[in-house]
Amino acid sequence: MIPKLKIVPLSKIIPVMEYSKTKVEYIKEIIETSGNIGTPVSLIDLPDKNYLLLDDSSILKVAEDFDIKFLPAQLTSQDQIMDITAEVFVENFNPDLIDQFISIFPRVATICIGRKEIKQHQNDLKMVFSRENEKDIVVCFKNCNSDILPGGIFDFFNYLERTCRMSRKIHSKKIRTANIRPNQDFWSFKIEGLNFNHIKAAVALHKYFPAGLIRFNYKCRVVGIEYPINVLNEKVSIREKERFLYDLVNFRLNNEQTEYIEGGVYLLNYLVRK
Repeated sequence: MIPKLKIVPLSKIIPVMEYSKTKVEYIKEIIETSGNIGTPVSLIDLPDKNYLLLDDSSILKVAEDFDIKFLPAQLTSQDQIMDITAEVFVENFNPDLIDQFISIFPRVATICIGRKEIKQHQNDLKMVFSRENEKDIVVCFKNCNSDILPGGIFDFFNYLERTCRMSRKIHSKKIRTANIRPNQDFWSFKIEGLNFNHIKAAVALHKYFPAGLIRFNYKCRVVGIEYPINVLNEKVSIREKERFLYDLVNFRLNNEQTEYIEGGVYLLNYLVRK
């Protein structure tokens, strides 16, 4: 499948997640050094001619700070998304935080220790905290269906982020650096039952999930276009910017510095050893 690429105005991009301060600084450093946008943002084309951002909003924050009005984008559709996962590591988590939250919002959620207690909460959206040698702590948010977000989950995120730090989960089998070791102070936090309708409901309410929490798994990803910022900021039509984008991608594909990785990732502008 050939990826669909486009130049999109920043004003048309709708975020799903908050931005990460660390990631913002990282992207800024790359742009200041290279003068380029390395990878197109991943977007879903919405019926109202806006676009849903399939990543945290760090790139939007960077674009605003650099006064960039357009971004190179790769478009996908909802039916191309294979699955949605919502899972991060949580640092400095204390189970007492859950008890405190429930005492403040008793009608919003129920806490369950272990899996046996959740049978009566089949239709609830579940926030699961787990750690090795510990029983799962499950916070069940009531009144959940496929189209409506249960009340209080964003209050819960805000409450959690006051004292905890979240970071995107990396599975140990994907870590190749020998010096990295698992930290037992981290808890795994995931949302069970989250679907695309919940995400659209959050967008309609202008509510944002924590940065890095949601991962959209879909086919085909373009990495390494290196689109120059000065071209994005030129006072020419979007069509001209897109023509440059296609010329740039074709150049990357034809200069023997490309690779296609199993799973649908197109690496552009990377030296491939023959």
